Amino acid sequence: TFEACHRAVSPLPYLRNCRYDVCSCSDGRECLCGALASYAAACAGRGVRVAWREPGRCELKCPKGQVYLQCGTPCNLTCRALSYPDEECN
Repeated sequence: TFEACHRAVSPLPYLRNCRYDVCSCSDGRECLCGALASYAAACAGRGVRVAWREPGRCELKCPKGQVYLQCGTPCNLTCRALSYPDEECN
């Protein structure tokens, strides 16, 4: 699933952190999901979207009528952004 991102972001430091987190965590599955989310966020930061969440595997539960999609930009327009633009989003 993450193969498309490997050229943009090296998985090695994330793999080391994942192994440490999962082995030292009381709920290994929850910590695994956090580690995968961290790598997916780094990939998204480099423009590579990875669809890795699936039912039964790190699934996010949304309120009824809503669906989680990892497709937003970190540069969302807000009322504050109109007055104080984020330099990273120019």
